[in-house]
This record gives sequence, C-alpha cells and structure tokens, in this order.
Amino acid sequence: MQWKIISLCCLFAACVQWYEILDRSLHLNRMIKKFGVSGASISAGYIMIVIFFGATAIFTHLAYDAVRRLKGQSSLYRTLAFTSIVLLVSGALMWLGLLLSPLVYVEYR
Repeated sequence: MQWKIISLCCLFAACVQWYEILDRSLHLNRMIKKFGVSGASISAGYIMIVIFFGATAIFTHLAYDAVRRLKGQSSLYRTLAFTSIVLLVSGALMWLGLLLSPLVYVEYR
C-alpha cells in the first residue's frame, strides 16, 4: 500500500513539474510576442533551480523504487510510477534546455 501511495505522489510531482514548465514557456512566448526575440528574457533564481532539480532527483528515485517494489503486485500503480519517471526526466531535460538558451537569465542571489 505504501508504494502505491508513493507512485501517486510521484505522478503528482511530475504533473506539478510540467505545469511549471508550461507556465514558464507560455510566459516566455508572450514576452517574445511583445518584445521580439532580442528583448525577451525570463529570470530563474539559482536556489529555485537547485530545488527543482533536487526534487526531480528525489521523486525520480522514489518512483524507480516503486517500480521495483510493485513488480508482480499492481500493474496499474507500477505503470503510474514508470510514467512519472518518464515525465520527471523529460521535464528536467526540457527545463535544462530552457536554462541553456539565451532567453533565460539565471539570477545568483
């Protein structure tokens, strides 16, 4: 039962992660439409980036453990945990791509 709840929590974390990425991407899109590519930029705080990737690593590890522990028990929750792994890793790669672009300014505070 514990690993079923963990797989649901990991899926929720992946959905929150993708909501945040979509929100930042849409905001950047509005800035590009308003100011053009040369004038548009969004900022990302260094501590927020560390928390984002740290939480991604923790929830990915938890989802991987849930996939291993639910082997042979519940295929639905195992599939949800595996889906959350895919969503978390792809979301981290998407955010990393945004950070490496010249449109995102990283603030070191």
